[in-house]
Amino acid sequence: MKNIKNILFFLLTIVMFSSCEPRVELDRGQWGNNSDLINVLLYVYEFDEHELQEFYDTGELTPSVRKVQRGTGVNIDDINHTASIDLPAAYSLVDDVVVIAVQHHGTLVEPLNGAPTMGLPADLTGGSYTYRIHSADGNYTDWVITVNQL
Repeated sequence: MKNIKNILFFLLTIVMFSSCEPRVELDRGQWGNNSDLINVLLYVYEFDEHELQEFYDTGELTPSVRKVQRGTGVNIDDINHTASIDLPAAYSLVDDVVVIAVQHHGTLVEPLNGAPTMGLPADLTGGSYTYRIHSADGNYTDWVITVNQL
């Protein structure tokens, strides 16, 4: 009797798992063209030394790095596919470690024509950079992003 129960359980398990096929195929095109730019961000890495306060006071300083958003005045033109962002005069595109990033609904941001890679420190003194934002449905839009030093 126990063997019959085990066999029935085994057969039922096989039937259950063989019927587990996707009910809807993955169609990336169903969402439409999402290669639009939502926001442009500029970050500056700030370096400092702090005394860590955990269990005891040693007086030793520990190097620290923090990423602080410093870009202002973002202007996005959805018709011409351009965007501009300002970096306050207190920060330098040459001396400070500046990072550019974007917010989007695409699947990939591809730098074109020597544009710096998003999210990595780069020299942004060139002013304008072209990025291609790919959509899940295969479309893409080329965006020109301009960084202005105030």
